[in-house]
Amino acid sequence: MTGETERLGAFASGPRRWAWLAYLPLFFCRWWFAPPTSQHVLLALLVLPIVVLLFLQAPSRSRLASATSAIAVLGLGFLLSLTGGVWLVVAVYSAAIAAELRPHRLAGGLIILLTAASGVFGLIRHEPLLFVSIGLFMMLLVGFENVSRVRLRDKSEALAAAHGEVRRLAAAAERERIGRDLHDLLGRTLTLVSIKAELASRLASRDAASAEKEMSQVAEAARAALTEMRAAVIGMTTGGLERELEASRQALAAAGVSSEVEGDVEQVPADAGAVLAMILREAVTNVIRHSGARRCTIALRSDANEVCLTVADDGCGITGATGAGLAGVRARVEAAGGKFTLDAGPGVRIVASLPGRAGK
Repeated sequence: MTGETERLGAFASGPRRWAWLAYLPLFFCRWWFAPPTSQHVLLALLVLPIVVLLFLQAPSRSRLASATSAIAVLGLGFLLSLTGGVWLVVAVYSAAIAAELRPHRLAGGLIILLTAASGVFGLIRHEPLLFVSIGLFMMLLVGFENVSRVRLRDKSEALAAAHGEVRRLAAAAERERIGRDLHDLLGRTLTLVSIKAELASRLASRDAASAEKEMSQVAEAARAALTEMRAAVIGMTTGGLERELEASRQALAAAGVSSEVEGDVEQVPADAGAVLAMILREAVTNVIRHSGARRCTIALRSDANEVCLTVADDGCGITGATGAGLAGVRARVEAAGGKFTLDAGPGVRIVASLPGRAGK
């Protein structure tokens, strides 16, 4: 898209605009039949460079400057009529400059006015009707053709800018997703690793076998977290809900929180299960780290219209850290097209509902 915009914009400021100057020698056609005087040649040599300069600079000028340039070039064309040259060639360039105006209806109006002024001037000079008619036709043709080109260029540039904004927003959303996934993945895992490492440290002096078992579980949790982190970064986190339920049981047990799981995980669709797995991980992390709870209940409900996950604890309720974590849960649920509800007393009870099979 960017290449297309540059190609369309070339007529305004690149080599293609210079190519329009190839028509300027037509101004001298009459001199073959009626040779000019030295004064006529000098006037043409002084005025034509100004016309060329105003024409080439038109795309970079403001609305008022472009309109002024178009009118000035037409006036210079009238002045060049004194040399006996084809002054209507210069008038055509004034219409091309007017096409750069915004909005485009203003450009069209100015082109018509310039054309009408040229017609009146031709009649005043008693120019041949055929000569004037051809010149006026070329003014309208070139002017409105350039208006169409400018409009197309503007639309292409706007589309390219919109595509750039879409890419920027997509990149920002992807960074947010990765950050949220890594937060959910590492938060629960590091909490589990910390608890088990402390337990292993206490057991080391009196029960080496149990301490070794705890440390092996620490290593296993770290390896699992590394695998999931790599998957999250490349956008392939599937996080099976059944595996996450088992991991949540283990993490809660390690933290001294009894747990109860209700519902059949096999009834949950795979795509909804992937989202609920990440939500469950964050919710259980909050229970372990912030709630001070002794009991946690995890309930699953699935039917044709809705898949629902409920996580409830008997802890201290909402704290600043808990609220920050639950904000991430809410964002994840809403991003998946679901609903999030929160009951903060006593304890914390969150309900995440996602569309079921019939809602797809």
